[in-house]
Amino acid sequence: MTKKNGLEGLGDFLGGLADSARENYLSGLDLAASLWEENLKVAGSRIEGWFAIQHDYLNLIRELSEKLPKETLGAWNGNPKALNNHIDRLLAFHQDYLKFMTGASERFTKEVTRLTKSAIERNFSLFKDYINLLRG
Repeated sequence: MTKKNGLEGLGDFLGGLADSARENYLSGLDLAASLWEENLKVAGSRIEGWFAIQHDYLNLIRELSEKLPKETLGAWNGNPKALNNHIDRLLAFHQDYLKFMTGASERFTKEVTRLTKSAIERNFSLFKDYINLLRG
């Protein structure tokens, strides 16, 4: 009987230790996920600043192309609007691409966090089942 009581005491100790370890894993995961999300927000604000600078630069190019003599715009048949259309398409492509990448990164982070939490819960559930087997 003392052997069984000793195993039960060990099971109780390991069960409490497992709960504590699970909580530490989950809080560490939450901390890492929140740091990653904050980094994404900082990167997003940097990208917005870069877009503003790019937009201003492209506006300067548009103004310059409209002031140039028509002969210098031979590649666009002397039409500055054709150059402006190319600039607008390039800017729209950059914006769409970065929005896609930002969204994909956010979805990836959420999915990895969800899967990791699920794996932690399953592993500790298996460990608790093992401890329950030791108890009785």
